[in-house]
Amino acid sequence: APPAAPGGSQRHEAPAAPRAPQLPREGVPRGGACAACREPLGPQGLVCRVCKITSHKRCEAKVASPCQALPPPELRRNTAPPRCSEHMGSTKSLNSTRQRNTLPRSFSLEQVMERQFDFDLTYVTERIICLRFPGGLDETRYRGHLREVALMLTSRHRDKYTLFNLSEKRRDITRLNPKVQDFGWPDLHAPPLDKLCSICKAMESWLRAHPQHVAVLHCKGSKGKTGVIVAAYMHYSKVSASADQALGTLTMRKFCEEKVAAALQPSQRRYIEYFSGLLSGSIKMNSSTLFLHHVLLPSLPAFEPGTGYQPFLKIYQSMQLVYTSGVYSTSGPGPQSLCITLEPALLLKGDVMVKCYHRRRGPGRAVVFRVQFHTCTVHGARLGFRKDQLDEACRDDRFPAEATVEFVFSSGPEKIKGWDALRSPPGVSIDYSAGDAVRWDSYEGFNLRHEDSLEELSHTRGPLDGSPYARVQKKRPPGPWTPGGGPDSPPPPDPR
Repeated sequence: APPAAPGGSQRHEAPAAPRAPQLPREGVPRGGACAACREPLGPQGLVCRVCKITSHKRCEAKVASPCQALPPPELRRNTAPPRCSEHMGSTKSLNSTRQRNTLPRSFSLEQVMERQFDFDLTYVTERIICLRFPGGLDETRYRGHLREVALMLTSRHRDKYTLFNLSEKRRDITRLNPKVQDFGWPDLHAPPLDKLCSICKAMESWLRAHPQHVAVLHCKGSKGKTGVIVAAYMHYSKVSASADQALGTLTMRKFCEEKVAAALQPSQRRYIEYFSGLLSGSIKMNSSTLFLHHVLLPSLPAFEPGTGYQPFLKIYQSMQLVYTSGVYSTSGPGPQSLCITLEPALLLKGDVMVKCYHRRRGPGRAVVFRVQFHTCTVHGARLGFRKDQLDEACRDDRFPAEATVEFVFSSGPEKIKGWDALRSPPGVSIDYSAGDAVRWDSYEGFNLRHEDSLEELSHTRGPLDGSPYARVQKKRPPGPWTPGGGPDSPPPPDPR
């Protein structure tokens, strides 16, 4: 037992440092040669457990070995395997050996970042880096991590890196690195097709300008954003790929399959297929005009128990709101499907997004599904989407597996003969006097303000929602959509 210290307490002595393990003599082959003096070993030799380097005990200090300690078990995944471990019988400290700090061709710090730094930094290739921050990260920690990442990238790549920002514009990013190109779009959405092409062109131009240039893809939110760009650039680089880019293509494909495939929304996958098909020529572009006449929706009476199903549509063209329907109400079993008729027909061209909401019993709304498509890929009068092709609905058990959403087009604004029977049955009521929960445009003002600005824009109204003049309201006390608000405040922007 340890001796008692004055006052009745026991004195605990630090345990002695363990002695370095000694190699049993019979473990060394007698015919081997010393790695330092090249003389036969005899019975007094030493051998490394891992790299099998042999030496005399007297020559051990002369052996130059790249041995290094094993990393902790939780960090061994997604890192390069250790080259060697310490020699048996060695009395040298590992700290005296100069270590090489290198990153392999594809290096992921995912586990470390999630546990300590709240961000994910991945070297997809030697020259393409993905940097992602969680969407709910508070501003103070976010800015601190941005400074840390900027210092790391500067120390490693000097001024040879450019940051491609895929989220909202931020002034602090530009302050940390002047080489910032903004290509932001809303989280969980597919980027417009022309923006997808512009990002790939910008990346290709930057990487080709100098062999040491590095592209950093930055986003805050879902990792699907970086996955869309990496997948699109993989297809883009195939068009003019050289022999030395073949390995980069393979690593990009592996990154997409292993890291981001599960996070991609159906619309994001669709736009990757659009981009790949247009580059390869497998998708033919349709340049004719399209007029949308009808939208066929499945009836979901159990979407909100006790309220019934009250859907309404919002249609966007190039992220600009162009149509808002009335609120359709059904109660009980009701019809199997609903038909929303647009009168007059709506002319669409380019990137289109259709978003279906359900009006809740209280204030607010819930997203039923969201779908994005491009008119240049539409061939024929009808375009349908299954459950697994609809954002949000693909993971919602309230949406039947066999249900579909269908759009009916024509090349002119005239009514389509024979389609009058598609109108909803008389038991379905339509409410056109909806409140702010229906009129609110959750994408209005995106990228017009900076997240780190001291003066924020809380609401903008314009001709799209019925007002004859645009009105911008600056930051104000909370509204009724938050505790303690006043009657004029709008509903909060919908992050989806």
